[in-house]
Amino acid sequence: MPAPAHLEQIFGHAMSALQQGALDVAERQFKSLLTAQPNHLGALNLLGVVQLRLGKAEDAERSLRKAIRSGSNSDPATLCNYAMALRQLGRSSDALVRLDQALAIQPDNFENLNRRGMVLNDLGRYAEAVGSFEKAVAVRPDAVSVHYNLGNSFALLKRYDEALAACDRAIALAHDFALAWYGRSQSLKVLGRGGEALDAFEKYLLLATPRTLPGWRDVVDLAKDLFAFDLVPAIYPDEAAIAAARARLDALIGGIERRLGVLANLPGPPGVVLNAIFCVAGFNIAYQQRNDIDLNRRYSLVLQKILGIHKAPEPRPASRSPKIRLGIASGNLRDHNGTRWALDWLAQLPRKDYSFFVYAFNPDLDDISKQFAALGQFQRLAFNEGTVLQTIASMRNDSLDILLMPDVGMSPGSRVLSQFRIAPIQLSAWGHPVTTGSPNIDYYLSSELMEPADAQGHYSEKLVRLPNLALYIKPSRYPVDDKLSFPLPENCILYGCLQSLFKYLPQFDFVFTRIAARVPEACFLFIEGNPSSMTSIFRDRLRAEFSSAGLDFEHFVRLLPRMTARQFGGLLKKIDVNIDSIGWSGGNSTIASLEADCPLVALPTQFMRGRHSFAMLRMIGLDELIANSTDDLVDKLVRLGTDRDFRAAIVQKIARSKHRLYEDKSFIDGLDRFLKEVSKNLARP
Repeated sequence: MPAPAHLEQIFGHAMSALQQGALDVAERQFKSLLTAQPNHLGALNLLGVVQLRLGKAEDAERSLRKAIRSGSNSDPATLCNYAMALRQLGRSSDALVRLDQALAIQPDNFENLNRRGMVLNDLGRYAEAVGSFEKAVAVRPDAVSVHYNLGNSFALLKRYDEALAACDRAIALAHDFALAWYGRSQSLKVLGRGGEALDAFEKYLLLATPRTLPGWRDVVDLAKDLFAFDLVPAIYPDEAAIAAARARLDALIGGIERRLGVLANLPGPPGVVLNAIFCVAGFNIAYQQRNDIDLNRRYSLVLQKILGIHKAPEPRPASRSPKIRLGIASGNLRDHNGTRWALDWLAQLPRKDYSFFVYAFNPDLDDISKQFAALGQFQRLAFNEGTVLQTIASMRNDSLDILLMPDVGMSPGSRVLSQFRIAPIQLSAWGHPVTTGSPNIDYYLSSELMEPADAQGHYSEKLVRLPNLALYIKPSRYPVDDKLSFPLPENCILYGCLQSLFKYLPQFDFVFTRIAARVPEACFLFIEGNPSSMTSIFRDRLRAEFSSAGLDFEHFVRLLPRMTARQFGGLLKKIDVNIDSIGWSGGNSTIASLEADCPLVALPTQFMRGRHSFAMLRMIGLDELIANSTDDLVDKLVRLGTDRDFRAAIVQKIARSKHRLYEDKSFIDGLDRFLKEVSKNLARP
């Protein structure tokens, strides 16, 4: 055994290498020392630190676990390092336990409070993360990164004003802290302050892009234009603003296409460009109510070029059972409108014929997530600018036959994921009822009742019209709380206008004033938007419409506070008539309305997204509530409001007929037939 003096010399060399950043040398030296003295606590702990910095999370976990077992279970630094190794391995719950142990010993340890907040964010426990970061800030008010982390948690809670304030505090402490400018840009974007958001993102790009990068300024401009492509208003003051926004998008995508040449001489997409594409969902574009096939195709080709996706990989043969290997991947595999319907799709398919693979990119797992996980093999994966290729490779290793991406366009990650060929057959569906534009999505699964005759012209994918609504709806799925936290106007005919405010286009605002002119007792109930700027734009727009019609806006319109799902269900039982939004109709909210026996009128429009309610009324045989024009829509809504006997008869008919919506086995049979037909020629054992 080497003499103690020699061991101290090795330890000194290892420490020197660590301090100089020579991590490979430090790792060898610590391992050499541990060969002679396996339980040297200092060497075990520091070896774990080195291995963490080298990205060797599994090795780090083993080293640090051994250190804890050898006597460092009361050392906060070792416990914290072990927690970070566990976090890198995706074991955030275990990491939290170790951090809590460390904080029990040192409650005011700033670094551990900060790391605890980061782990809580990983777990989707954002409110608790805020508390941990605030404690860290109280200990170290000048800690720049913690202010940024706090802002990130506020943003995840949709508390965007507070998120912006936290990033601004970080910038005040360190003007050149790039991440704070990035966080500032994200909050400003959501708050509808597009010009300021773009300025903040450009500041981030200038700080984060190495000046040594060939064509660095062109790279910055490309990333800036990509970010700008998602600066699309959620709501518009008038119809002309929609046309102007659309023209801007057409010009912007052309500029992006021309700028792509800057990437030709680079070994891969720069990090700032990847950051930019992970800021772009394109969600608000669809609410302009135009045919998005060309725009989404062009943006998909941009992504294909940035990501270097030239050709789909050849499917790898696998030795396996004859079951169809069906995957589903999303960042919203939880209680979310974009994906909840897919759980009922998959759960009703015959288990004997399918093996399910579930890929959840979201950290906030709930009861719906657990039900998805129970379908089959479940993986919780990170899908972001730093993990794209790793995650794609992991999914490809499962040798899927079919991959369903249920909500392309709901998030930037879903848009990026849709560009890759992971399975021989790839599908999207109406979690976000708009074409993906991607050449690697083969089919768009939709509803025969919702799609108009010329619908294929709205999709880059091959359109599949599945039976009826293409939904498997369970009765009484929507919770109800009759105790509302706000008062409702009395002695009024309550017209519920309960869709998100961005679904109400300015060209249809006249519907409300025409009803009001004929129904003096009418009161239109809307729900406030988030952020508050959305509510302000909508209120000003509708007030002007009422004023021009010579009507008192304050008399006819109420904007209700945002509410829980249970309160929403209770509200549907209290209103007299539900007014569906024209152009993008209700989906889940229409189902909930019919379940509450609340009458509504639907006006089917050009795209599937404007025909959900129409299809549901058609399915249950209430054609008398389907309008053929805006004049007819107004007439039907006025009659429902003023003719109590007619309204009562409609309520009774809904109660008798709504069962036709539920548990549509014919749709499941159609889905099953389609999946088996498209996969029948795939290689099988």
